[in-house]
Amino acid sequence: MGFIALVSTVTFASALLLSYTLTKQNTILEEARQRSSAQLALARLDQDNKLSLRHYLSHQSDLLYAIVTTSEGQTIALKTKGVPQPQQAPIPQEPEPGDVRYTYDQEQQLLTVYQPIPWASGYTGKALLTSTFDVSAPINTLQDRYIRDAVFICLIGLVGVWSVALLMQRYITQPLEKLTSNAEQIAKGNYQLKNTVTGNNEVGRLAQALNKISHTTYSTLRDLEQRHQQLHEFLHCGLVAMVVENEQEQFIDFSSNMPDLTGYSATELSGLGWKDLIHPDSQPEFMSFKALLSFQQDDIETEVQILTKQRQTLWLSLVGKELKREGNDANVMLFFARSIQQRKQQEIDLRLSAVAFETQEAIVISDAQTNILKVNKAFSRITGYSSGEAIGARTNLLQSGHHNQEFYQGMWSQLKQQGRWQGEIWNRKKNGQTYPQWQTITAVKNETGRVTHYIACFQDISERKRAEEEIRQLAYYDELTGLPNRRMFYQRLQQAVSASQRNDNHGALIFIDLDHFKDVNDSLGHLFGDKLLQEVSLRLSELVRTEDTLARLGGDEFVIMLEHLDNDYDKAADAARQLCERLIQSLSKHYLIDQQTLRVSASVGISLFPSDSDDIDDLLRQADTAMYKSKASGRSTLRFFSHEMQNQANARLQLRSDLEQAINNNEFRLHLQPQIDIKTRQLVGCESLLRWQHPQRGLIGPAEFLTIAEESNLIIQIGEWTLNKASQIQQQLKNQDLSNKQISVNIHPKHFRCPDFVDKTLKIITSNGASPKDICLEITEGVAIDNLQEAAHKISLLQEVGIKVAIDDFGIGYSSLSYLVNLQARELKLDRSFISQLSHKREARLMVKNLVSLAHQLNIQVVAEGVETEQQRQLLADLNCDILQGYLESKPLSLADYYDFLLNYAQKLDSYKQQQLASNCFTI
Repeated sequence: MGFIALVSTVTFASALLLSYTLTKQNTILEEARQRSSAQLALARLDQDNKLSLRHYLSHQSDLLYAIVTTSEGQTIALKTKGVPQPQQAPIPQEPEPGDVRYTYDQEQQLLTVYQPIPWASGYTGKALLTSTFDVSAPINTLQDRYIRDAVFICLIGLVGVWSVALLMQRYITQPLEKLTSNAEQIAKGNYQLKNTVTGNNEVGRLAQALNKISHTTYSTLRDLEQRHQQLHEFLHCGLVAMVVENEQEQFIDFSSNMPDLTGYSATELSGLGWKDLIHPDSQPEFMSFKALLSFQQDDIETEVQILTKQRQTLWLSLVGKELKREGNDANVMLFFARSIQQRKQQEIDLRLSAVAFETQEAIVISDAQTNILKVNKAFSRITGYSSGEAIGARTNLLQSGHHNQEFYQGMWSQLKQQGRWQGEIWNRKKNGQTYPQWQTITAVKNETGRVTHYIACFQDISERKRAEEEIRQLAYYDELTGLPNRRMFYQRLQQAVSASQRNDNHGALIFIDLDHFKDVNDSLGHLFGDKLLQEVSLRLSELVRTEDTLARLGGDEFVIMLEHLDNDYDKAADAARQLCERLIQSLSKHYLIDQQTLRVSASVGISLFPSDSDDIDDLLRQADTAMYKSKASGRSTLRFFSHEMQNQANARLQLRSDLEQAINNNEFRLHLQPQIDIKTRQLVGCESLLRWQHPQRGLIGPAEFLTIAEESNLIIQIGEWTLNKASQIQQQLKNQDLSNKQISVNIHPKHFRCPDFVDKTLKIITSNGASPKDICLEITEGVAIDNLQEAAHKISLLQEVGIKVAIDDFGIGYSSLSYLVNLQARELKLDRSFISQLSHKREARLMVKNLVSLAHQLNIQVVAEGVETEQQRQLLADLNCDILQGYLESKPLSLADYYDFLLNYAQKLDSYKQQQLASNCFTI
């Protein structure tokens, strides 16, 4: 303000000086006018002194023109000096004294002065002045002086203005320019720049204010940067994710840690929204949460579950807010997502801990002096003591006296040293009952290591110990018979062999297998078979000594280990023989089970140890080999092991291995045996019989390998191959117009019991182009043993599509006449054992007659197998049997030979008809 006042003062002074100069100039000019008027006034004369006026005018050299007139306009004096007379100006009518008027013509440089002359009755004089020195010199001089003064004043003013400009530049312009430059730098972001302009004037105070603004701005920006960095770290620290969602419920922006949180990549997240991530259980809560965001301005928080890309559940805390946009831009939703999985897990752990305290396991909490502080419900349930009875008592409340003092000393010693004890302990309930419990005691210590509490967890293991005993029983004893099982027997056998070697004496291993036990299971059922095995085990138990071991290995296989028989091999073998003969005789007696009487026999194999072998596996294998030799020798007998038997067993094992390759190598063959109508001798079909063309051994019959096939579960594959081949053959015969009405195929019970047997059978037949009506399936009654209803249903389905079903080998085993009714078969095949006795046993003829009669009443055809003589054929014809099959007509033939048989049989049939005709004629 001081500087501005100084500049104002100088300017005001210059203006006053110029005003004074102009005023002075006007004063001087006025004085000149008055001097001019004074010159006229010198000429004032009386009216009577007109001559003097003229004389005066004529002698005034500076006057170019002068005229003096009266008030009436009468000229009383006149002077002209080379100039034209100017137009006479009007004279005021009543001029007043002192009323001087003048005009100046700059172009003509004439000064006209009008002045009343109050003499001679108001005459007025009029004078025209030229620019001569006398009249204008004073004015010109004054003008020159005025010009000099004006120039001087201007110079002074310029000096003042320059001085003022210098002062302004120093105190105003330069500081302002510096402040402007600094302001521009500050505007560019250089907030640390400090203004150096000082002073107590306005510019100094402006600089100080700008410094304060810069400092405040810098501090604010630095604080904002720190906050931004904190926010950035907060958003990218992996704990919190920021997400922006549009109105289409799609993510349009999210922080970099969102992919880590959800498992989705950034590209995948761009096409998703919360609706795609929220767990179905949290969908209702999330929809309510989003609805509230549209109505409330404050932030809203909720907790939801999402499914990550790996389909794992993750708990999130969501804070949301709707962001309003200006103009027509749609609003967006801003979310902050934070994982609360750990907190939720802790909550779950707390709940689980609370629940765990009330689990089935008893929990006791005591102080360091073993005073009970708290128990759970399981404690009361197990011990019988309520919480009120237990709290305040000592932990020895449950001691049973089962353990001695040393036991408890060892327990507390381990607890003090290791802080934990675990083991089995017997305690006593409130009712006095002792029981075993599995207990864990843990010492709880404070930060100084001093024990403050003990926590004991225990459970009643009475049931577990009973279960362990049962498991041991199951592990070492057969569940059905109660005899030692394979595991225990192996252990005892190993001990017995070692003892025999040490004591140089012999023992015996006896392997027992029931004959035809499978037929019992197939015909009477497994439950019946189990009861039979129990009866067998009782009879065997009565025969063995106390020191001997009787065990069941599985199925119908039993073993007996005889120890300390004798030091002599022959005597030991004789003792084993005598025992085996007794047990064969005992097992062969009748059994009465479920009001049904039956007989079974047993085949026995014997090996002696350690002479035959000291390896328990070899001994079992040798005894098993001897048992199979016994079966091959006619069953219900015994055999001792020999190396020749072992060779046969090895051959059997090799045969089993070869059988597994036979299907893949197409080594099986089908032979066909004709079936003939007994009365008309017409060919009605054939039965397909399986043969194995072994690469080394040649053609092998089914008796040698079917048992092995059953054991190795190859029987189903072989059955499907047989059915497929038989269908092909039947279609080939039909295509060649050979009169083979049907082909019969044997079906094993295992094959028939397959769930998809009917569908597969029909598929195999039709895939070869054969007609189901040309196929007959031969089954045994064994297929109906386990489930008669299921078997009958399958037979019904087969016969609905035209496949005929025959019951094979009827009359052997445990045939039941009820099967004929329930199974509704179309054919019944009598076993060859009946046919072979027809000629010499009346009972056999009577049995066949009744069976044929019953079958015919049920609309069932009867086929006789094994017909070898004409006598048998004639007897069967007399008994009204329908079809025969056997060597009388033909043995089983290869396919090529069967072709020849069909071609030649027509001639054979014609010959038979001629003989029959001749016989009839002879009879007549």
